[in-house]
Amino acid sequence: MSAYLYLAKMKMINSLTYRFEVITVLVTNLIMMMATVFLWKTAFNGIDSANGVNESQMVTYAILSSILSSIFSFEVEATLNDSIREGNIAIDLLKPINLIGKYFAQDIGGLITNLVNKLLPLSVIVLLFIKISPPVNFIYSLLFSFSVILSYLLLWSMDAIFGIMTFWLMDIGNLVGIKNVFIKLLSGSIIPIWFFPNWLQNILSFLPFQYTYQTCLSIYIGKLSVKQAVEAICIQGIWTFLLMMIVYLLWNKARKSVQVQGG
Repeated sequence: MSAYLYLAKMKMINSLTYRFEVITVLVTNLIMMMATVFLWKTAFNGIDSANGVNESQMVTYAILSSILSSIFSFEVEATLNDSIREGNIAIDLLKPINLIGKYFAQDIGGLITNLVNKLLPLSVIVLLFIKISPPVNFIYSLLFSFSVILSYLLLWSMDAIFGIMTFWLMDIGNLVGIKNVFIKLLSGSIIPIWFFPNWLQNILSFLPFQYTYQTCLSIYIGKLSVKQAVEAICIQGIWTFLLMMIVYLLWNKARKSVQVQGG
């Protein structure tokens, strides 16, 4: 465990070193956040509510979505892609540490760094200049917090699965952008799925994407009742377990294929 804590710590130190990059990303996130806020304010101009949410709830949803998008950054996919493409994966697998656990620890370190570099300054700016609605009550705050943790694990699992696919595809560089846009659109990060046609909502209800962003954000703004929130979190947990199992199975299969080819 100490090895993984050390990896997380080193990732935090390295991330904090590049201050100019941190400032650039922060400004970019702030611009995108403000653009999204103005977009929804314009959309709700003269409208009291739509699909059960009012302007204040939708602005809060958009702001939190931007903040979560900024702190949910993963490198497991890119690291695996580069390591496999450059032929370093065989050497990495010889190291006395679980490689997928190493990638997870490093991404946790990056998450902690983002909480300091991005979440804190963005939250201060939002509290000073933008009015957002607080959670309905303490129970909703707890449910939201737990849902956010599951959202992170779901997104990390998706990135890990895509990265492991590099073992067979050799290079996923051109597919990453498509995958990211696909997840953004179907997760409710940009436009909540409740604004989609009913037939598409029914299809997406059987997929894990909406449980990465929309579930936790819907809980925060009170779109879901406590019972609905608990049910949604249970489904989040099931999807998280399933995707984690897929990561485990794919990783073992990929690792064995490298050992066989190398032997």
